[in-house]
Amino acid sequence: MDVNKEIALEACKVQQDIGLLDSKIPVLVGKTSSGKTYWIQHELADKLELPVVKILLQNEQADEVLGYPKFMGNDQLEFLKPAWWTDTPSIFFFDELDKSRDELHASILTLLREGTIRGRALPKGSVIICAMNESDYLSDPLKARCLFLPFEYGQRGIEDRTLTQVSDYLQSFVLPVELPTQAIVPENLHYLDKYQSIDPNILSNNNKLRSLCYGLFPPKNVLPIMGILSKLTDLDYVQLIKDDKLLDTFIKSISTVHDGHRHFIEFLKVWDDDQSTRQLDELVTKFSDSNAEDLVKFYELCHDAWLDDIPNIGNHVFNKTAVKSLGEHMRYILRDLSEDVDTKLQESSISWDEKDAK
Repeated sequence: MDVNKEIALEACKVQQDIGLLDSKIPVLVGKTSSGKTYWIQHELADKLELPVVKILLQNEQADEVLGYPKFMGNDQLEFLKPAWWTDTPSIFFFDELDKSRDELHASILTLLREGTIRGRALPKGSVIICAMNESDYLSDPLKARCLFLPFEYGQRGIEDRTLTQVSDYLQSFVLPVELPTQAIVPENLHYLDKYQSIDPNILSNNNKLRSLCYGLFPPKNVLPIMGILSKLTDLDYVQLIKDDKLLDTFIKSISTVHDGHRHFIEFLKVWDDDQSTRQLDELVTKFSDSNAEDLVKFYELCHDAWLDDIPNIGNHVFNKTAVKSLGEHMRYILRDLSEDVDTKLQESSISWDEKDAK
């Protein structure tokens, strides 16, 4: 079982252990036909020893999901149990969460928070799990109840090996799943506390903790929160460059050219000759995608620091080969943006070479 499926299973166990109010609803985010339903109905059901009740939210009318109204004597209004309702503990699987009708929003939010539909509580011992395609349509209050988990195709164990091989082949061309932008909710840190009751070692499992944090927090907050949870008050650049996934996450979280330059210099202090500069290339490239001026500024700041500021930043020995390589990479990105930029870079390059020669 991969780490995201493991987290989904454990999140369901947290629901059983402490109830919905203090837990989160795992939401599997995956492309159409990625196997979300299959995994829930077969593997998750086996692990939890519960039957699965599936509710497809797309295009369903509100009363079909919530239960039709019925007027009793004295004009008293009650609601019938919806067709999907069962009185036995179950896995209640709400599919197409992102495609539910707007008028269902408040009721679904109540369901995910309290486990009730129009005042009727789900059977004790039940769990809720949802699934959706890639979308950022959900409201912030709804996102706050969710633990988003990317779902990728896994072997289904079907007998026809040819079909299995074709499915695997087709899925190999699918891009990684993009999660919704999570809302910022302080209670998510308390949820990690509850989750620890199911997995006491979660804080020491970097890979699993990272996936969990990605499901609970906005991308820019993942690294600082992981640092706090790992009892790091400052960024540990040495550890960052040893963990490719964590470093990629960190680089994606940098939003300004000045922050990019500051972190770039710190990375150069600890980078050694044997390490690839791929991630630093990506940091440079990041500022070329939307703002050429930022990239020029970034280029100038980094090279000025290398040539002029080294005595003032702790006497660190920089890998000049790596810096020059990155400089060439930046110039390659910039050279076709405009003639003015190209001319400026050529003049700067000559100036830097002269300084270096001294």
